[in-house]
Amino acid sequence: MYSLFEKLYRVLMMNILVLGGTGAMGSYIVKILAKQGYEVDVTSRKRHKDREESIHYIQGNAHEVDFVIQLLTSEHYIAIIDFMLYTTHEFEEVYKIYLDYTDQYFF
Repeated sequence: MYSLFEKLYRVLMMNILVLGGTGAMGSYIVKILAKQGYEVDVTSRKRHKDREESIHYIQGNAHEVDFVIQLLTSEHYIAIIDFMLYTTHEFEEVYKIYLDYTDQYFF
């Protein structure tokens, strides 16, 4: 996904993952975080071009646990901000994973 240089740079930055970040609330928060100096990864089921240097769109379905685990094991995020809608069963399946792989989880 990223070159070695980009990975080293991103380790030193404060990275935030936004799940469902292309909706009405998420897209607004993503812009604020980027202006604050954060590197922001945004999941979306549709392909989006990176419009700003610090905002990176990752195509995939955040409801798929394997997709999320792949993201979380390839990158360290200081926070996950989650705008996804879950059934009770789905949430029970993922919230512990999010808590294990980040410093803060906002739902």
